[in-house]
Amino acid sequence: MILEGGYRLCEQHEKDQQPYKQAEEENLASNDVVLDILDSLNDTVAVLDPDGNILVVNEAWRRMACESCPPDRLERTGIGMNYLQVCRDSQGISAELAAEAAIGIEAVLQGTQSSFTLEYPCFSSTRQSWYLMQVTPLTRNRGAVVMHIDITERKHHELALQEANRRFEVFLSMTSHELKTPLAGIRGNIELVLRRLKKMIHQRVELSDAEGKVIQRPLEQALQRTIAQNRLITDLLDASRIGTNWLEMVMGPCDLFEIVRRAVDDVQYLAPDRTIHTHFPEVEMVPIIADAGRIGQAVSNYLRNALKYSEVNRPVEVFLTRDNSTAQVSVQDEGPGLTPEEQQLVWERFHRIKGVKAHYDTGGGLGLGLYLCRTIIEYHGGHVGVNSVKGEGSTFWCTLPLAPEH
Repeated sequence: MILEGGYRLCEQHEKDQQPYKQAEEENLASNDVVLDILDSLNDTVAVLDPDGNILVVNEAWRRMACESCPPDRLERTGIGMNYLQVCRDSQGISAELAAEAAIGIEAVLQGTQSSFTLEYPCFSSTRQSWYLMQVTPLTRNRGAVVMHIDITERKHHELALQEANRRFEVFLSMTSHELKTPLAGIRGNIELVLRRLKKMIHQRVELSDAEGKVIQRPLEQALQRTIAQNRLITDLLDASRIGTNWLEMVMGPCDLFEIVRRAVDDVQYLAPDRTIHTHFPEVEMVPIIADAGRIGQAVSNYLRNALKYSEVNRPVEVFLTRDNSTAQVSVQDEGPGLTPEEQQLVWERFHRIKGVKAHYDTGGGLGLGLYLCRTIIEYHGGHVGVNSVKGEGSTFWCTLPLAPEH
């Protein structure tokens, strides 16, 4: 009876334990599925407990450990090892990056940071690789998941693009020098002849006015052509630099009043027969933080554009206004005006309005002037725009933030 009762108790115990065993087997099977999924990933994965100790790693992580750890330390880079120490033991990663990784992981484990990412190079005996470390916390403060994503191919593309951009910039510099050198010589000789001619006229050398103008006018036109050609080359090179993020800006405190005045004087010198009216505020200066040369370039482009497309006998108006925080430059013409669709397109690179007659020769154009204006002004934190009605002229404007008062 005792034995029989004992067997019955054992049978009952086994029946009572059956659900637990089944649940345990299902849990183990589920864990195996999770581990199989982790092992199928190309990216390395390590699961950490709240103290930073490794609970689970996948096959990709073990392969990376074989590449980055010396043999005598490899056996310590598995489950139970502290992950922060693994980072420090890895070969090919600097002490600074290892320290940064350790700080980031600790911050995620302690809940003071929601996530952490770090790009770093890793040097093995066979190659240099690049990885992106991503640390994400587990729910309910139970540790974290660390992934190392291989970004070597992407990084190589980035480095190759940077090198291509560097070489392209060298090419631009060489091209600029080669194209501008002959122009500088032509311009210098023309200016020299003009100075001598004006001196002869001033000293009343026997040379009639008509003879002087016959000589002087072609020289002035040649000078204007060389200046215009130089501007076209500069615009083309600047547009190329914008495309490769190499457009240089030298920022500093300057006076927008003086910049606009000089731009008007320079354009008026090249177009002495045109009328340009200026409307400036009654202030000593309009202070801005900017590259004065680039802002002058933008204002000059506005002016040349206005002269080109308005009648020779019609004036161009230049306005400079300001309020408490912003200054605005506006250039108004009495040209053909623009439709709403054209107003959107004029700022695009190489775009030129079709069917519009140029009433004044400013040396041609490549459709880059307004594109450069927009880029320069937006780089300075300003805005550009145009107010225009077809057949009633246009007003191109730009705004710039004033320099903060001390």
